[in-house]
Amino acid sequence: MNKILKNSKYQNIFAISLILISFFTIFLMMTMNNNLWGSTTDWYNQHYVLPDYFRKLFYDTFDFFPDFAFNLGGGQNIYNFLYYGLFSPMLFLSFLFPFIEMIDFVQFFGCLIPISSSILMYFYLRKKVSYITALSSSLIFLLSAPLIFQSHRHIMFINYMPFIVISLFGIDRLINKKKMDLLIISLFFIIISSYYYSICALFGLFIYCIYIHIKNNKPIKLKEIIKLTYPFLISIIMGMFVLLPTAYTLFSGRTGGRDLIDYTDLIIPNKSLSYFLYSGYTLGLCAVSFIAIVYNTISKRKENIFLGSIILCFATFPIFNYILNGTLYIYAKSLIPLLPIIIVFISDFFEKLYKNKINYKKLFFVMLIVLLYTTAIKVYKELLLLTIVFLIFIKWPKKLIIFIYYFIIF
Repeated sequence: MNKILKNSKYQNIFAISLILISFFTIFLMMTMNNNLWGSTTDWYNQHYVLPDYFRKLFYDTFDFFPDFAFNLGGGQNIYNFLYYGLFSPMLFLSFLFPFIEMIDFVQFFGCLIPISSSILMYFYLRKKVSYITALSSSLIFLLSAPLIFQSHRHIMFINYMPFIVISLFGIDRLINKKKMDLLIISLFFIIISSYYYSICALFGLFIYCIYIHIKNNKPIKLKEIIKLTYPFLISIIMGMFVLLPTAYTLFSGRTGGRDLIDYTDLIIPNKSLSYFLYSGYTLGLCAVSFIAIVYNTISKRKENIFLGSIILCFATFPIFNYILNGTLYIYAKSLIPLLPIIIVFISDFFEKLYKNKINYKKLFFVMLIVLLYTTAIKVYKELLLLTIVFLIFIKWPKKLIIFIYYFIIF
């Protein structure tokens, strides 16, 4: 145990092992009666059937960029199905393994995506915070509702997630070494993996890029901000072979499907915090993460105020979901790409907690504000548990107690 705590090699092995054990414990629980890492809803008639059709179409035509699907709905523009991963790296990799059934391939990637994303998150945080905080935050990321639930239910909701975490490495490389290659490549893979989620992903990563820029005490000048847009613009240009035909298909295709929206509701804050908490169709975190964001936002550090304010606006005001969903409806699934950025942001709070540098008066004030703001019963229950945990933490500062609490909540 002492070796694990002191030697970084053993620390990394232990962290990866714990991530794998955590995931496959859930995997075994979910597949005990089903034998498939997939849901019984859309998964059977969409999520592996359509990729299987795309692969068979490639074998028939050897065309990497088909434009028409003759056997779908009597013949359709194939870009109507881009949402299901027409150009995703997962699909292209499956071309090399025709002897593996697509149903098995999709299950494999359904497991690989959350595992690889969490391991990458651990190594990214390891450069910024202590070992315990990096491990705990990466486990919180792994156990977040959308990452676990959607790897089983709707894989296209998270098939881009490893590339977002890689983009975080790319942003550090851009800011510190002035090299944009890694960021451009990872952004490009996000775009071809999911045009729908790439909008929020690219926006969130650009905001994070500015956050790191401010954190490094660099001047906030228009010229500097414009320079930060270069890798984003280059990746968008590279992805135009996906974005242009998709835009044409969307604008010239269906005209219905919009929810009836009362536009005054778009600017009314969501007091239940349902865009942020618990559900697999939202950011899917717990109340302690929301408290961590509020705590960091009311700090004196400019970068925290900047990033925290934006996250809180997206987590509470429906208008941002409405815009990210193409003004079709107000669903918080569009915010899922922000999850890695939020995990990095709240890891700073957990690091202060771990090192016992928290201002508890300020913390309890934040909890009181959240209590008065929200209307969600689940949040009230978690705030009660949090209060007990923090009071114990003050009197008995065992540094793992908050993280043990978090996993008990799950």
